Amino acid sequence: VMWVDSIQDYTMRLMEEHSDNKELCTLIVDMLNYGAACQTHFGYDTGNLANTKLTAEQKACGTQNAPEYSDDFAAGRQQNNNGYWSSSTVIADTDSQFVVAFNNFTEGMYFTYSLTNHWNKEITKIVTFDEMTSPGVYHELANLRIADVRNAITITVYNTSNEVLGTWSDSIEAYCTRMINAADDDAQKAVYIELLKFADSAKAYLHSGEVLP
Repeated sequence: VMWVDSIQDYTMRLMEEHSDNKELCTLIVDMLNYGAACQTHFGYDTGNLANTKLTAEQKACGTQNAPEYSDDFAAGRQQNNNGYWSSSTVIADTDSQFVVAFNNFTEGMYFTYSLTNHWNKEITKIVTFDEMTSPGVYHELANLRIADVRNAITITVYNTSNEVLGTWSDSIEAYCTRMINAADDDAQKAVYIELLKFADSAKAYLHSGEVLP
């Protein structure tokens, strides 16, 4: 037996089966809108956008208001990193990968990253030089979820004597803010606006008490 299915079709079925679950429907519409924004910006399969099957009534379930966004860490990130922070970027889908690039990070050094997630649980990870995605150059931070987009991530770099060399905070929201402000066109800006909507509705759904088993 063989059949063809897709995330688009699966989520559409969920909306039809659980139309009374407002938070779930908002989450699904926002997720599909985010997917469509990415397709439009990157020119991928634009004849079959993720949200193309949504009815007008279903589209109305999505987040209508523009999300608020800010980069509250800019000053501290520049002043306290002591030359060890190079850049940050985001690969975001169901799990959001926050990629941090470093300067002057040499063998024997290590760093920690910590955040308090949307369940108010503190997560701290230690990453050695050899454990980095690309040793000394960059690392993809794990343990982040789409609902944690607005949560601060604090990174601290240590030398071989366990002395703090530099520390700074950042967030996916802050990264989105930088990208929105630097966007060359509306399609690029829409990717990060829709990502923030998706993140907010995911958090609202997870904390709604109406999560599907």
